[in-house]
Amino acid sequence: MNHLTKILLLSFLLSGFGYSQNDTTITIVAYSTLNELDSKKPLLEIGQPNGGEEFDAGATISINWLAEDEGTGDLEISIFQTYSVGGFYDAVYTEIQNTGSEPVVLPDINTAYARSKIIAQDVYGNLSVDLSDIYYTVGDPDEWGDGFEEVYIEISHMSDPSVLDSQEPEVSVFFPTGGEDFESGEEITITWEAVDYSFGEAPISLFLSTEIGGYYENLYEDQPNTGSANTILPVVDCPHGRVKIFAADQYGNVSTALSNDYFIIGDPPEYSFGANDTTFSDIDVSENGILDSKDPYV
Repeated sequence: MNHLTKILLLSFLLSGFGYSQNDTTITIVAYSTLNELDSKKPLLEIGQPNGGEEFDAGATISINWLAEDEGTGDLEISIFQTYSVGGFYDAVYTEIQNTGSEPVVLPDINTAYARSKIIAQDVYGNLSVDLSDIYYTVGDPDEWGDGFEEVYIEISHMSDPSVLDSQEPEVSVFFPTGGEDFESGEEITITWEAVDYSFGEAPISLFLSTEIGGYYENLYEDQPNTGSANTILPVVDCPHGRVKIFAADQYGNVSTALSNDYFIIGDPPEYSFGANDTTFSDIDVSENGILDSKDPYV
């Protein structure tokens, strides 16, 4: 129990023992220190190398960038390099000052797929990432075409035409659509319409639910698309029966349709509500929480 709750409880107990004639006023004043919140990412842009440059293998180059932030505190800069398409970025500098330029020694390799990445992060954990727009060259990589012979490929056989289908079936429930009143255990005929260009021999499955948000029990699975099927309703008393039709074509495209509304099975009791107003209140004060707006470090 916190101090405020104890003070209020003590005041209530004193008033209950005959001290209610005295006017007792308790004033609690507390001011938190001012806090500055910043959720805006820093402005970051790589100047050089930004793609298309050519450097000697093993050369020392200067990586230049512009990084600014509207909040207080200095930005921390991390610099990474990769030398292959989709390759891992190795860290060169991590959490250094925002100097705007740092030297980087290139490896003694030949590649046409070098790229730089810079991360700028402020004191609140907001960060921005920028990459060289395109790859740049290190060393003297082989150019495509050197030392290759021209090769002709002749295809003497063609495959049969293939059919691709990405369209979902169209399916509708005709009966029961909702509002009907059936006997418990009664036999009914479920009717539907399902259309698709790629149906197989048994594309239809039928389901029934007897409660709001309840599980749909399987009535028939993998049935021909005949448009109707007889079924015996369960021996229950419920006001929330519903039918679902599931249609699947040979390419895995599926669709479902439900009765538009609920129908009645059997003789369910009518719901009635009393006039008594019952109110329940549960009041508690949570402990201090911690908010974290810091992006993961990549």
